[in-house]
Order: sequence, then structure tokens, then C-alpha cells
Amino acid sequence: MVLLNEEKVYPNQLMGSEDENMWYLENGASNHMTGSKALFAELDEKVTSQMTEEGYDIGMKREFLRMYDEAGHLIMKVQRSRNRLYKIKLTPGKPTCLAVSMVDDSWLWHARMGHTSFRMLEEMTRKQTVSGMPLVSHPAQVEKESDSGIRCQLMTPHTPQQNGVVERRNRTILEMTRSLLKAMTVPDQFWGEAVSHSVYLLNRTGTKALKDVTPYEAWKGSKPSVAHLNVFGCVGFVKKLRGLSKLSDRSEAMVYLGVEEGTKGYQLYNPRNHRIVIARDVVFEESRTWSWTEDTINEPLTTPY
Repeated sequence: MVLLNEEKVYPNQLMGSEDENMWYLENGASNHMTGSKALFAELDEKVTSQMTEEGYDIGMKREFLRMYDEAGHLIMKVQRSRNRLYKIKLTPGKPTCLAVSMVDDSWLWHARMGHTSFRMLEEMTRKQTVSGMPLVSHPAQVEKESDSGIRCQLMTPHTPQQNGVVERRNRTILEMTRSLLKAMTVPDQFWGEAVSHSVYLLNRTGTKALKDVTPYEAWKGSKPSVAHLNVFGCVGFVKKLRGLSKLSDRSEAMVYLGVEEGTKGYQLYNPRNHRIVIARDVVFEESRTWSWTEDTINEPLTTPY
């Protein structure tokens, strides 16, 4: 609270001219608020809490207010204004929706390649380490071989730290697997298909261990093509080949789970009969996801055939 008879306080200067992105902070005696509901991604008006109740620490010393998170990291340092208030202007960020951004080729290929960093995608297209991928731009271990083949190197039991390269690669696979599942809300029961597709993508993605080539090219001697890739977990319409009447649909909606090794077909899952289908004639809607709670597509679609 600021008394109106205090010196250097001019409340009339703030009336009618305040920026909606301006926040007022103090030591936690009251709630930290803003006057604009539009700044909140989610707002439960039934719950009122203070930053200090959520584990944050707020301290004042001399002319500065400092706010620390639960881990003790400084997240905000605000100087006292001439009105003896701690004001800070916070511009809300605008999160990018993956489904909306897929109209951009860069975001679409980011999703197709298992959410590989844009820096790596730019480098791959610039150096042409793969074929079938357009130029990507946007506003982050291979076993050792000897003359006679792959050299086997053993490690001490129960000491994974001696196998750091492989352990780090396993972590990379797991992180890509989680990204594939979460981005398109695919249930965890398909973790095996997601791991297999992650390895398929990583073999066609550049690495620091290899210069200007992908693991696929280093092993087989030819550049891999990625033109056939689609977003893992998206909806695909599979052409029906049997049991058709004159008025029946010519395709059926399924979920894309990657490519089938050893074939030129796609691997898809039919949520209605819980079967895996290998098909070639498929039309994909890469921005659409399957609603697993209702066994339907999230948005109504017409059959492409």
C-alpha cells in the first residue's frame, strides 16, 4: 500500500495511460496481478494464490525487488520506480500451434523428421545430405570400424558411464520417441512403433560424428530419400480394395505409424478393429490427429477417394 500523502507519489499520472502489459510486484503480502485477462493462457477465477505459496521467493533490497523460482534461480529483477512501485512490462509470448504451422514447409518437415532441430534441417538441405527435402529455413555415434570390420569394445559390468556414446544415443532416441507420441497425442501403447520410427529418422538425419553425410549414406554409400515421410500419428485415408459396393466409401481413415521396412508401403493402425495395415495407396492429412477417446478424427473429414 502507498499512502497518498507520501512524497514523490503521483497517482494521477497513471490514470488512463497504463499499459495492459504492466505488472506490479511487491514482497508477497498480496497477489501479483494484471488488469488484462487476455494475458493468461489459462485462468481459474475460483483460485487465488500468491507466488510465495507456489515456492517462489521474493526479496527487496535497496532499490530492487528480486524474484527466485523453486530452485533458487533468479527469474526477475525489478528496480523501484519514482512512484515507489515495482513495475515490470511483460509482453506475453504467442505459442505456435503445430497443427496451424504445418502450412509452412519448414514446420512440416520439422514434424516429419521427428522434431529435429531447424539448425540441423537447414544444414542437411544446404549440404544436400538427403534427397526429397526442400530447402528448410527458420527465424541443435556411429560405431568405430577397423580394417577388418566393426571393432567390439567391452565394458565393465554395471558401469554405464563407460559406454557414454551409446547411452547418449539411447537418450536421443527416447527423446524423439516422446516428441512423436506427445505431438500428435498418440497413446503410449504405440511406443514400440515410435521407437522404430525414431531410429529410422535418426539414420537419415545428420550427426556431429559424421561430416556432411548421414548414417544411412555412411553405411550404404548412397543418399537417403525422405520424400515419402509423413508426420507420425497423423490421419491417413487408406484405399479400400475389397468388399466395395457402388455407394460405399472408397477409403478408410487410419493412423500413420511410419514406414514398413523391406517394403514400399506405409504402416497404419486401424483403431476400429485394432489391426496393423500395410498399404501403399494412402492420402494423408498431416495436420489432423485421431481422437482416441471417441474413435473418431478430431475434425470431420470427407473421404479423398
